[in-house]
Amino acid sequence: PCWGQAGTIQNQIILHTQTDSLNYAMGFANGNAIKNYFFKDKPLDESIHVFLKYFDEGFTSDKQFVKPDSTTNKYAEIIEIGNKVGTSLKGQLATGLMQYAIIKVDFQLLRKGLEDGMRDIFIYMTPEISQKYLQETLVKINLNNISHDDELNKTACEEFLAKNKLREEVITTQSGLQYEVIKKGIGAFPTGSSRVKVLYLGRKIDGTIFDDRSKPDQAIVFKLSETIKGWMEGILLMQVGSKFRIYIPQELAYGIVRSGVIKPYSALIFEIELLSIEE
Repeated sequence: PCWGQAGTIQNQIILHTQTDSLNYAMGFANGNAIKNYFFKDKPLDESIHVFLKYFDEGFTSDKQFVKPDSTTNKYAEIIEIGNKVGTSLKGQLATGLMQYAIIKVDFQLLRKGLEDGMRDIFIYMTPEISQKYLQETLVKINLNNISHDDELNKTACEEFLAKNKLREEVITTQSGLQYEVIKKGIGAFPTGSSRVKVLYLGRKIDGTIFDDRSKPDQAIVFKLSETIKGWMEGILLMQVGSKFRIYIPQELAYGIVRSGVIKPYSALIFEIELLSIEE
C-alpha cells in the first residue's frame, strides 16, 4: 500500500500523510463491508450510485431524513445506511474522524475510499490491509492519548465482568468471554468461515444502547471472519435458532481503540439471535 507515496492512478489520489491514509482506509474498509452486507442480490453500480447519493445528502443537508418504505423501494436499506454514514461523518467534522480530535475529516478522500472499497479496487490496499492499518495506527494514537477517564472506564469494565461471572447462569470461556443462553436452537453450528444472518442489540455496561438491529426487518448477513474476536467466539457456540447474551471483555472487542461512542478498554454486551447460516 502507498502510505507515503502520491497516487498515479484513480483520479490522482494522494496518500502522503497519516491523516490522508486514515481517511481513505476508513472509507475503504467501510465501503467493502457495506457492499458485502447490504448490496447482496442487487446491481452493484446502481447500489453504489444510490448509496453515494444519500451519503452526500446526509453529509451536506440539514433536512430531516425520511426513511423510505422497504415494501416499495428495494434500495430502502441502502438509502438509509447511506444517509446514516453521511450524517455521522458530518458530525465528525467537529469531533475529528472516529472521535479522534487530532484526525481531521477529509470528505473527498473518505468518499473515494468508500467507492473503491465497494468496487474492490485494490490499488492502495485490500480489505485485510485496510483493517490492519486502521487497527495498528489507532492503537498507536491511543497509546499517546489515554485519559484518566479511559482508565476509569477500564477499571469499571473489569469490575463489572468480575462480578458478572459469579452469576449462576453465566458461562465463562477460557478466553474470558462470558455468555448466557436466552434460547437454545436446534440447528447447525457455524464455522469460522461461515456467513451468518443475525439480529442483535449492543449495549455498554451501563445499559446504554449503541447499536440496535434487533427488529425482524433489520437482520444483517456477514462473514464471521470479519467480526471482532468476541463476536466470532460467541457465535461459534450457537446453533441456528439460538439467542445468547454475550459479555465481551475489551481484549476481545476493540481494546485500546476508540470506536465511535465506544471508549477505549470497553467491555461490550450483545444479545445475538442466530437466524441462519448463509453458505
